[in-house]
Amino acid sequence: MQPKKQSADYPLLSDFINYWLKVKKQTVKETTYKSYVNLLSRDILPKFGHYHVNEITRKEKKMKRVVWRTNRVISIETRCKDENRAENVYVLAQMLEDARLLVFNLFNTDNKWDNVVLSEAPILFCAYVTRQFIANSNVFVQKIAPLKGYRPPEYHIQMDAAGIRKIPIWKGTPHEREVLMMGSGGGWLVKGTVRKEIVSEIAFTDNETIDRYELTNVRIYAEFNERLYLCYKFGKNIDPMKDLIFNRSIPLEYEEYMKIISS
Repeated sequence: MQPKKQSADYPLLSDFINYWLKVKKQTVKETTYKSYVNLLSRDILPKFGHYHVNEITRKEKKMKRVVWRTNRVISIETRCKDENRAENVYVLAQMLEDARLLVFNLFNTDNKWDNVVLSEAPILFCAYVTRQFIANSNVFVQKIAPLKGYRPPEYHIQMDAAGIRKIPIWKGTPHEREVLMMGSGGGWLVKGTVRKEIVSEIAFTDNETIDRYELTNVRIYAEFNERLYLCYKFGKNIDPMKDLIFNRSIPLEYEEYMKIISS
């Protein structure tokens, strides 16, 4: 009786596909070959490339919707879905109670997370997200041990939501536009989640407080996805929503974000 094969005895799907593409390149037209590469790079390799071929079951093939589970570690494709994008950026996160998402400052473009230890990983921020965000984003469950003992921040920023205002940005340039926002600008530092206790009003010049705390806002697709991408691009915690609320300068790199929240 032969011993049962282990996963290590099988190739990674990414290696198998690369070999298959080399063979196909010699037998099909160039246009057909490129279509294979685009399809596999976009839809298959990011989701299944890190699996050994024997690990890909019918359950994985169906790509069932990811269900919220406390302490589940996931990776998220940043930005809006775009089938024609040549390269995607992914970020690692952990689901917490009360629909909070703990986002780590860990990004890559291949969605491979070998040897990641979350207790040693830098935390980017912790924010509330909607079911709509999880349902519409490309989310991938990762076999990584969760960070234990994390306590979400007790303080948040609550924006002034009274009224509506138009915020002009990039005036006098080809990118000039207006963004419609709730509130007259500014906000308060609050304590708690359900019954929020106002601690103090936040001055527009109090950059330390503004940068330190997250908004009470619940984040959605595709606004939050673009924010995650901007964090990757700037190499730090970025929140264009706070910049708008507190009348900060708006970099042109925020242009796609502004289009999303204006649509």
